[in-house]
Amino acid sequence: MYTPTKLEIYFLKLVNETRAKVGAKPLSFDGELLESSDAHSLWMGKTNIFSHTGEGGSTAGARMTSAGYEWQAWGENIAWRYGPLTEETIRGLHDQFVNSPGHYANLINGTFQEIGIGLQVGKGGVYVTQNFGSPNANERAEPNDVGTGRATTRGTSGKDMLYGSNEADDMYGGLGHDTYYVDHKNDRVFEQVGQGTDKVISSVTFSLGGQDLENLTLWGMGNISGTGNSLNNSIAGNSGRNTLKGSSGKDTLNGNGGKDVLWGGTGKDTFVFDTSAEADGDTIRDFTRGADRINLKNIDANAGQAGNQAFKFISEKDFHNVAGELRAFKSGATTYITGDTNGDGIADFTIMVSGLKAFASSDFIL
Repeated sequence: MYTPTKLEIYFLKLVNETRAKVGAKPLSFDGELLESSDAHSLWMGKTNIFSHTGEGGSTAGARMTSAGYEWQAWGENIAWRYGPLTEETIRGLHDQFVNSPGHYANLINGTFQEIGIGLQVGKGGVYVTQNFGSPNANERAEPNDVGTGRATTRGTSGKDMLYGSNEADDMYGGLGHDTYYVDHKNDRVFEQVGQGTDKVISSVTFSLGGQDLENLTLWGMGNISGTGNSLNNSIAGNSGRNTLKGSSGKDTLNGNGGKDVLWGGTGKDTFVFDTSAEADGDTIRDFTRGADRINLKNIDANAGQAGNQAFKFISEKDFHNVAGELRAFKSGATTYITGDTNGDGIADFTIMVSGLKAFASSDFIL
């Protein structure tokens, strides 16, 4: 049972709006046509071959028959367009069909009653296949074969960008250095060992889990969380209050904006802060001296001097009204790391570290 993605549903809406303008009845999805169209788009994306002649020299009608669709008449539209898999790209693809006489004839053909739309991201951009069908008596007698569960997107052997559909998706990047865009809490990403260095960009809480995924970036403004795996992960937050957790690898964590909580895990980890504003209010929960480090090299220690100046670590001493000083002091059960970037003797940022730590300059990248 095949399930259309949200963007495929949006594409059908555009098709039926075009049909309505000429008095043609709306089309409905058929699961077998969804299967045949999706398979052909996937094949075009993987091979970078744009053609109605598909895998093994197959014709469109043969592919529909192979998927189990019994037809009286059929038609096929194919197109590709450079860009991400978004509604804007879908509108562009639809306009291409409308402005092409042969494709437009299929769109408004009153003989067709059912359709499958397959959208895939491939080497050349976004590929679409539309399989139109007029069912015979046997096909009409079949029960509904369009599901409402997960959608599946598969990459190629190259460097792919795979996009979620705002619903629950399964995304398989395959070989190459792939980027996944996750936008639903039930999205799943699958990568195996040896399939490249991959990145997940997520607008929802996400864990790299047991997959062979290296990098995770949270985007948007939500107060969401990101969790790594046993690899050497790079995990970055967004502008909200994030909780970032590494694992057993040698991880790099950067909370970016917001008052973030950072856990490195058991490996030798690096906590990165790029600006005073981004550093201020963040908390490191599990800093291990001699293993972990705090990277402040992107923060200009002296705002009054051109260039990017390095901090001078002064241990627990008070500030001396000199720009560029970095100190660490203990209070209660917390160690506070503070920096003065303008020389007024007042901290311009404060990073909290859980536990009482006797910091040395070697614990920092300045």
